[in-house]
This record gives sequence, C-alpha cells and structure tokens, in this order.
Amino acid sequence: MANLQAAKSTQYGYDPIASTAVVRVGEKYPMLLYGGEDMTLSIVSGGDNAEIQDFDSTRTSPRAFNVYGKKEGRAELTGTLVRDVGGWKAGGEFIERLKVQVVAANTNHSQVQGQLNTAKGVGSFRMGADFKKELAGMSWRDALIRIAQDQMNSEIGATGEGGKFTYDDGTNWCGSFVSFLYAMLGEVNSAWRNGLGSGLGTQSPLRSGIKALSFGMRSPNCTVLNYAGSDLFAAGTPAITTMRAVGSGVELLPGDVCLPRDEFGIFRHVCILYKAPKGPHDSFDCIDGNAFGSYVPNGMARGQAGCIAYSHKPDATEMVTVSKAKRPVTEVVDGNKTTTMVDVQYAVGTKFPMYVFVHINSLS
Repeated sequence: MANLQAAKSTQYGYDPIASTAVVRVGEKYPMLLYGGEDMTLSIVSGGDNAEIQDFDSTRTSPRAFNVYGKKEGRAELTGTLVRDVGGWKAGGEFIERLKVQVVAANTNHSQVQGQLNTAKGVGSFRMGADFKKELAGMSWRDALIRIAQDQMNSEIGATGEGGKFTYDDGTNWCGSFVSFLYAMLGEVNSAWRNGLGSGLGTQSPLRSGIKALSFGMRSPNCTVLNYAGSDLFAAGTPAITTMRAVGSGVELLPGDVCLPRDEFGIFRHVCILYKAPKGPHDSFDCIDGNAFGSYVPNGMARGQAGCIAYSHKPDATEMVTVSKAKRPVTEVVDGNKTTTMVDVQYAVGTKFPMYVFVHINSLS
C-alpha cells in the first residue's frame, strides 16, 4: 500500500503513529505521497474544514501536495486507485486515512491549547471537541498516550524549553507534564478525574521524583515497584520494607509512572511508560517531558529530538552500584555558581534498581 509522510522531518503537528496532521486555518501543510503513482487523493469527510491543493499530477513517487486548513474542525483524507493494481481494484482505498484537525491560525499545532496559571497552580487549557470525542472512545491509558503524542508533535514538544511556562513555571517541568496529562483525562471524562492531575506547577503531586514516589507510597490506588525504603518527601508515611520486583504479580501498563535514579540514588526525572516491561529484565519505552533539560534519558544525546520524546531503556531492573561517598551539588546565587561536595545518602557499594515504577491501579 501507499503511505503519506510530512514533507519535512521536523514538521509540527504530524503524527505518523496516529495518522494525524494538525493544520492551522489558512495554512498550506506540505505532505508527500509515497507509492501512490496510480492513485488520486480526496477529502472524504469534513470538506468544509480542509481541502487538498497543488497535488502533483505526475506519476512519480513521492508526489507532493498541500492540505489547506479552511476552518476549525476535523476532516479525513484518503487515496483511491484509478486502475487495478495486482489484487487491488480500481476505486478501492490504498492508504491509511489521514485525520486532519484544523486549529486556529495563531495556535500551536496541537489539539490541546492553553497554559499554566502560575498563581493558582492550575491550567487554563482547552481541548478541541473532535479530539475529546476521539479520546472518549478509548481506554484512559490509550487516551493519556494520545494526549502526550499530540503535545510531543507540536511546537511545545519540539522546542528546547517548550514545556516551561506551559506545564510549570520552572525549568524542571517533567513531573508537571505528567500531571498535565492526567489532568486532561478529567476533561475527557469526569469519571477519569484523579489525584495525579490535581495540580500543576508547584501544586503538581508529581513535580519531582521524590514527590512522585511519595504520592505512590501514600495512595491506595498505586503500587510502587523496584523500591524499598522510606518516603523521602513526606514524613509519617510507612516505609516500604520489602521491594516488589517488576513481574511479581503487578502488571505494568502504558501510562504508569517511571522514576529514574542516578548513580548516587537521586531521583532525577519523572516520565510515563509507553511500552511497558512484563518481566524484570525486559526492555521498555517511555515518553519523557523535558527529556533534554536537566535529565537526558540513557542512550540519547542531548538535542537528539524535541523536549518531549520517546526513550528506550534496555533493562527494567538495571542495577546501579554506589561508588563514591560524596557527590557535587551546584547552586547559583545572585548569578554566582558554586559547587560543593555533599554526602551520598547510601554507603559505597550499595546496589539498587535504576528505575522505580509507580503502577496506577485505578483512577478513583
């Protein structure tokens, strides 16, 4: 079959996994048709919202064309054969349909628009009606991933500090991004409202690794895996005395929270599972907000992709051994940077899993 691709690898708003293009009103959105020498393209629904322009009339692959955004709303684009090709008959669809979402001219190429209200720790976000309808037909976990992908493929996800002042007023916005995703679930379905999305910015229950771990330890709707010890954020929480391993009866799933630790045992990052590990030494994939800010996922070079990105981890129970008794801490005061050495909380030789997981048992 033929397939569609964005004309540029860095093009905002295009998601090949979800077969979606987010186009602004008045924008000519460049696309390429590969393997479609014997095809014609058409808008099969939402023709008032979008149209095809400048379709290459030659039969040389790839064939260029533009999707033009006429007015806000959803449209669908398909390609049909103009003659029989092998076992495919003329008139039959020969590509996966492309969902075209037309958004306002002065917005990001995303289906959720808005920004953090810093003073209140909440967001003034607006989700398009078509996107909300699409998400409502999914499980909450699939909907969470789709919202993350929508943000990833927009200017927010592909810009160096795109998430700063969108999900959080600080530089380290990875945890607030996860809270944003969970908050948006409640906009889709009131039954999906949950504690993980109860606040953004300073009010996010996941704003840091230790705060997210604390939430998981205190919530009856969560199960913490790959961790034993005390609550490092809030006093009075019962300690986890027996480490529960991945694959020990609790199934990790997409949307669960992953908390990577560094070589000193410090929780540096908050992200969500995209492809979850089933066994203790399975590989897994995450969606990371602020992926190239203060934390760079293993195996990825700084600047390799946008600030919201996929990352791959080879082993869910990769172990770390503490090798130093002190670690450097850098502070900037009045523009002056100073670095001091502080004691590591674990003894030299201590081993622990690099990745701690918080499984969400339910949203209630």
